[in-house]
Amino acid sequence: MANEEKSTAPRAKVYILDVAVVLLALLLAVCLWQKNNIAYFFEADTTQKAYSVTFVIENVRYDTTKTLAEGTKIYVMTDKGQAELGTLQDAPDVLPRLSTAQTATGAVSVLMPQTDPQRFVDLSGTFVCRGVLRDATLVLPSLSLAVNTTLVVQTEYNNLLLRVVSITENM
Repeated sequence: MANEEKSTAPRAKVYILDVAVVLLALLLAVCLWQKNNIAYFFEADTTQKAYSVTFVIENVRYDTTKTLAEGTKIYVMTDKGQAELGTLQDAPDVLPRLSTAQTATGAVSVLMPQTDPQRFVDLSGTFVCRGVLRDATLVLPSLSLAVNTTLVVQTEYNNLLLRVVSITENM
């Protein structure tokens, strides 16, 4: 028995590269399936609900407020082009801008003059959009919004920097 014959039967060897290729193929299949699920998710109007998104726009000229009225459409740029974000529910509220001046005794905040049409103001308002709320994030067909999200939006006449303050479901 000193000369044992080694088994010449084919033996399956599993290499790390083989396992990686199989896992990659499985991951690709799951991604494709999930992509189709998300596309269907936004096609079915029954899953989407109307939401009110409260926002703040800071440091804009007072004249800009004249172009923002109830029903104004808000758009956002995506990698596929311009997409509608929502519609203004009401004309935004005008909040006077605070100006800070340094004095000998310390910093003092004062309101900007109310008579100058070129003065800068802050705006607070609400727009309505349709989407799905998941984990405090409003998922829209073009993007996702959460509280404190800042994004550049467009209207017919303006480009504005908008910050989301709250998201509530319309009843």
